[in-house]
Amino acid sequence: SQDAIWAYVPSTRRARRVNAASRSDPVAGLDIFADDLNCYAGKVEYYQWKLVGEQTILAPLLQPYPFPMKSVSPTRQLIDTPYMSAGYEVPNRRGAPWWIQDHLVFVKRPVWVVEGQSSDPYYNFGKVIMYFDKEMYRIYWKLVHNRGGEYFYTAMCGYHFVKNDETFSAVFPNLVVGVNDKTNRAALGGRFQSSFLEQHWDPGYFSLRTITHMTD
Repeated sequence: SQDAIWAYVPSTRRARRVNAASRSDPVAGLDIFADDLNCYAGKVEYYQWKLVGEQTILAPLLQPYPFPMKSVSPTRQLIDTPYMSAGYEVPNRRGAPWWIQDHLVFVKRPVWVVEGQSSDPYYNFGKVIMYFDKEMYRIYWKLVHNRGGEYFYTAMCGYHFVKNDETFSAVFPNLVVGVNDKTNRAALGGRFQSSFLEQHWDPGYFSLRTITHMTD
């Protein structure tokens, strides 16, 4: 079946359809690409993959320990997280205006280093190098090269953990920072202040009508 990708735009409070044919296209003109969700949202079959090594890296997290969950219904738990302010939002802060200034820590994590080479002639990227957490299978960093083999872009993906007791825990994506070193620009995505876990979804929730009218 045909792929369909929808993005929620907070400024208009609407979900809009985005191009699913090429996940290497920018999102809404920003320096973040469609396959930067969780640092990789492309099609694995479009790449030739190889494991190139193992390392210990600094992983971007909201905090190194889990956030608590609050039950708001018999099937739903709510997680509140602090806002991650960037330099341009905080007066008199130093450094790059796009850099996160609050509620961002870096924790040592063991990772696999995986290299992918695009085999799709219409894909804008060539080689990508990604750093996968060995235990949680999340990608923290992605280095992107163009089809000529030249590096130009880094994506940093931040996460937070949740846990209720010893029976359930999860990892949530919370942040994407895309830095284009070729154009000297950057963009931010995510930084939401609440999330939830739902244990029982009505199948009708995933219909096209629900997606396009979710904020009516």
